[in-house]
Amino acid sequence: MFLESVTALIRVADSYATPRSKYFGTTDAFFSYLDDHLAVLMAATAKAPNQYLITNVVTATGAIGRIALRLGGLTDKDKSTTREATPSSSTGSDCWPRALI
Repeated sequence: MFLESVTALIRVADSYATPRSKYFGTTDAFFSYLDDHLAVLMAATAKAPNQYLITNVVTATGAIGRIALRLGGLTDKDKSTTREATPSSSTGSDCWPRALI
C-alpha cells in the first residue's frame, strides 16, 4: 500500500510536469508541496522498523527530482553540445537535494 502511494506521487508529478514544462515560471507551488510532503514521509519512515519504507521514499524523491528537471529551460550552449543537457533554470529542482538530508 505504501509503495503504491509513493508510486502514485511519481505518476502525478509526471502528469503535471508535462504540460507545466511548456511555460516558464520562477516558482512552482506544486513541486514545493511535494518537497514538503516527501520530507515528512522521509522523517517518518526513518523511524519505522521496516527499512524498505525509507528506500521507497528515497527512490520516489529521486524520481520526482528528475521529473522536476524538465521544468527548466535549456541554454543554447547546452543544446549545441553532445553531452547531456542541463537545465539553466529549473523552478523545482533546487529543493530536491534538501529533501535528501
